[in-house]
Amino acid sequence: MSKEFDNYGYYLLLSNREVTKQEGTLMVNTPPEIMTISETAEYLRISLSSLYKLAQDGRIPCQKVGRHWRFRKASIDRWLEQNLQSRKSEKLSEEPTA
Repeated sequence: MSKEFDNYGYYLLLSNREVTKQEGTLMVNTPPEIMTISETAEYLRISLSSLYKLAQDGRIPCQKVGRHWRFRKASIDRWLEQNLQSRKSEKLSEEPTA
């Protein structure tokens, strides 16, 4: 989510891009293509322990490089979209038909 500054210099959350204000200029920091576990947790806005659990259980696309977890941003974005779509279809199938 990006952030948009209001009249007082505070930002509003809009997407997953980090926007900062430095000396009157808006700077957009996009996540790297391959993220560490800390960067991914921040990107997803979840705790490190939750992300470790998802990774260890194989419930999120990732790869272990030596002792370190790595996450491709494109795979994470696709995973998020797929989970959103599956939850929408689950909700539709749970609704009673008249």
